[in-house]
Amino acid sequence: ETIGRVIQQSVSANGSKVRMWGDMVNSLWEQHRIPTAICLEEIWNELVTVYSVCRFCTYVMQPWSFSRASQSMREGIVQTHSSLIATAHGVRIDAAVERALEAMLGSSQSSMVRTIIGTSPHLRQMSQAQVLMQWLPEHMPILAEKILERGKLIYARVVPTSCP
Repeated sequence: ETIGRVIQQSVSANGSKVRMWGDMVNSLWEQHRIPTAICLEEIWNELVTVYSVCRFCTYVMQPWSFSRASQSMREGIVQTHSSLIATAHGVRIDAAVERALEAMLGSSQSSMVRTIIGTSPHLRQMSQAQVLMQWLPEHMPILAEKILERGKLIYARVVPTSCP
């Protein structure tokens, strides 16, 4: 209610579109309070609808993790957001995952896997590599770990040492 009043006052005061940015939910994710984080995201989404504002979020993700916590985080983010935008860092991770998949499976089989995951409704929100990292542990767990390790090696050779 408090945030809603602030948004309403801002819209009334200057009539312009309000843009919000936050990382509060990221703190909940990092504390592994996933149900609470998802609940808060849903509340923010209600505010976005009621007050017609643009909302931007920032998340720190563990890109090289197939842990259940990382999987839950990615799933929760996809459920509560209309789209995802990768940073340059994320784009390089995606490229490393794609190259690792190709190296492990070859072009024919990696193309088949891409076709299978291409039917996922989440592709509009996530990069193909992110979808792949969601799909592999469930459907090809042994291969998932090998692709993860290969992707880390490829990434380490591609990214300048000054990057985290």
